Amino acid sequence: MQNVLNHVDTHHSGSAFRGQAIYAAIILYSFIIFAIDLSLNTGIATGITYLLAVWAAYRAPRPATVWVTAFGVSVLVVLGAIFSTPGGDAVVILTNRVLSLFAIWGTALLCWQIHLTRENLAEREHQVQQIIESAPTAMLMTDTDGNIVLTNAEALHLFGYDTHELIGRPVDILVPERLRIKHPELRSGFTAHPTTRAMGAGRDLHAARKDGSEVAVEIGLTPIIHQEQLYILSAVVDISQRKALEDSLRALNQELEQRVEERTTELLSANEALVRSNVELQQFAYIASHDLQTPLRGISGFVQLLEREYGDKLDSEAHYWIKRTVDNTQRMHTLINDLLAYSRVDSRARSFVPVDLEAIVDETARLFEADLEHADLHITHDRLPTVMGDPSQLSQLFGNLIGNGIKYNTASRPQVHISATQEDKEWVISVRDNGIGIEQNHYEHIFEIFKRLHTDQTYPGTGIGLAVCRRVVHRHGGRIWIESEPDHGSTFFFSIPIRETLPSYEQPNP
Repeated sequence: MQNVLNHVDTHHSGSAFRGQAIYAAIILYSFIIFAIDLSLNTGIATGITYLLAVWAAYRAPRPATVWVTAFGVSVLVVLGAIFSTPGGDAVVILTNRVLSLFAIWGTALLCWQIHLTRENLAEREHQVQQIIESAPTAMLMTDTDGNIVLTNAEALHLFGYDTHELIGRPVDILVPERLRIKHPELRSGFTAHPTTRAMGAGRDLHAARKDGSEVAVEIGLTPIIHQEQLYILSAVVDISQRKALEDSLRALNQELEQRVEERTTELLSANEALVRSNVELQQFAYIASHDLQTPLRGISGFVQLLEREYGDKLDSEAHYWIKRTVDNTQRMHTLINDLLAYSRVDSRARSFVPVDLEAIVDETARLFEADLEHADLHITHDRLPTVMGDPSQLSQLFGNLIGNGIKYNTASRPQVHISATQEDKEWVISVRDNGIGIEQNHYEHIFEIFKRLHTDQTYPGTGIGLAVCRRVVHRHGGRIWIESEPDHGSTFFFSIPIRETLPSYEQPNP
C-alpha cells in the first residue's frame, strides 16, 4: 500500500552504491584532514573539521557507522597531536585536541539521537500503516486538493480498483456522477473547518464503483496533520446489506400493519356479530320468560283440570300420561328458567362493588336450611376475603356450587367446606364436598351447557348450573376448574383477581 506516512525508503536499488560512496568519502576526507594536521607548523589541530565526517556517517545506510567514524577520527586527532610538527603553546594545543574530541563524540551522540527519533517515528508510522491496512473498514486518505494518497485493501475490494488506479487520482471518481458537481464545494467546506465528523449525517450517501454501480455507504471524516500538511482520512462503511434489511423490515412492518388492520376489521365485525347475538339472546330471554312460559302453564293447567274433571272416567294409563305431561311441562319450565339465568349473566350484570364473601356464603347457606332439617348437612367456611365483584352473581355462583355438593352426595353426613388462599395477584376460592366425585376425563365437559353425567331419574337437573358458574367467573376475570376422585368428593376452584380499584368498564353508574 502506498502511503504518505512511509516517505523514507532506505531499501531502493541504489542504496548499496550510495553506502559505498559515503564510506569512501568519509575515509578520504578523514585522511586529508589528518595530512593537513600533520603538515601544520603551529601544531594546533584542525580536529573540529572532523565533524563533517561524523555528519557524513549519519547519512550512511548503517546507523553504527556514526560510532565507527567517531572512533576513527578520534584516533586521528590523537595521532595528529603526537606526530604533528611541534609549535605554539602546548596548553592551547592540548585544549584544542580535547575540545575536538568532545565535539566529535557530542556530534556522534546527537546524530544517534536523531537516528533513534527518526526510527521511532518510522516505527509509529509503520504501525499506523499496518492498522489502516488491516482495518475491516474501507479507508482512504486524501490531501487538501482531493487527491487520493492512501488506500487499504478493504477500499480496493469495495470499489473494485487496484492500488495504482487510485493513488494520485481525485477522490471524485468514487462519487456518483450525478453528485460530483457538488462534491468539491463540500470538500472545501470540510478543509476550511477540519473536525472529526460523519459525512452527510441524516442523508442517504452512495459511492460509485469502478464498474459504475452504486453502493450505499456511511462515511466518517478525520483530519490528520503529517509533516505540517493536512490530510483527510475517510472511513467508508458499506451499508447496502443493512439498507436491504431495513427495506425488508419496512415491508414486513407494512404487511404486519395491513394484517393488523384486516384483523381489526374482522374483530370489529365479530364484535358487531357478538353484540347482535347478545341482543338476540336477550330477546330470546324475553320471549322465553313471557311467550313460552305462558302456554306451558296453560298446558299444565288444562291437563290437571282434565284429570280433576274426568279423573274417574280415565284408566290408569291415562293418569300415567297426564302425570308425564305435567312433569315434562314442569321440566320445560325449569329449563327455561335456567336458560334465563344463563343469559342474564351478561344482560343483567351489575357494576362491581366490594363484596364480603363471608356474608355471601352465610346468606347462601341459609337457602339450604330445608335440606339441613332433613339431613345431617354441614356447610362450613374459613375466613373469606372481600373482593370486587357483582354481589348477585357471586351469590348465584356459591349457590350452584354448594347445591351441587348437596345434590350429588350419597353420604350419611353431607359436608361442604369453603376456603380461600391468596396466590400472586388473585384470590383462589375452593368449595370442597364429600359427594360422589367425578372422573378426570369429564373435568372439562361438566362446564359446558346442557352437559350432564347422570339421567333425570338419578339426579334431576338441566346441565346449566356449572355453565352459569363458568360464565360468572369469566366475567369477573378469573378461571374455574375442578379436582375430584370418584367416591371421594370433589373440590371446585375459582379465582378472582385482586383489584384495588374498579376496572374502567366496571365503574358504577352515577
